[in-house]
Amino acid sequence: MIMKPLIDTHRSYYISVNMNCFVAISYVTTIRRDGWDGEVVGDFELDINGARKLGTVSLYGYERIMDDVFGPTPKMFRVGVSHIPMRMNLPTDPPEQCFLGTGKNDKKEIAQLTVPNALRRPGLSKEFERLDILPDGYSCLDEIIISLLIVERLRRPFVASNRRAR
Repeated sequence: MIMKPLIDTHRSYYISVNMNCFVAISYVTTIRRDGWDGEVVGDFELDINGARKLGTVSLYGYERIMDDVFGPTPKMFRVGVSHIPMRMNLPTDPPEQCFLGTGKNDKKEIAQLTVPNALRRPGLSKEFERLDILPDGYSCLDEIIISLLIVERLRRPFVASNRRAR
C-alpha cells in the first residue's frame, strides 16, 4: 500500500506485509519512506490472531515487545511507540481519533482515521479508509502511522467478521 499525502508537503509511506517464513502464522508489516527500497521507518510483527504477547514493534531501529507499548486494551498506549504518549478513541462508528497524551482529559487531537464498517453492496461505491493528520500531528507523523496500523491490526484481526451489513 502507498500512503500519499493530498499535498506534497510530506513524503509518501510504502507499507508492505510479509509472512515470517520461520513462523508461518506470523506476519511482518514494514513501513518505508519514499519508495519500496526507501528508508525503513519501522515494522511490527503479530501472529494471524493478533496475539500481543508474542508481537514486537520497531521504530527507528529500536525494537520493543508489543505489551510494553500498549496498555491493557488496544485503545490506550502506555508510552507510545517512541515515548510520545498517545491515546486512541476507538468508537463503534468512525472516525477513530488519536490524541497527544494518555489522560482522558487530553484534548489535543492529532489525527482521525475513518474506516468503512460495512460490506460492499451492488450499486454503492466502495468506501475507502481515510487518515487525516491535523497540524499538531505533523511532528509525530511516523508514530501516528505505525500506531494506527497496529491498532487496526489488533482491533480487526478478521476484517469480514467485524463488518456490519448496511
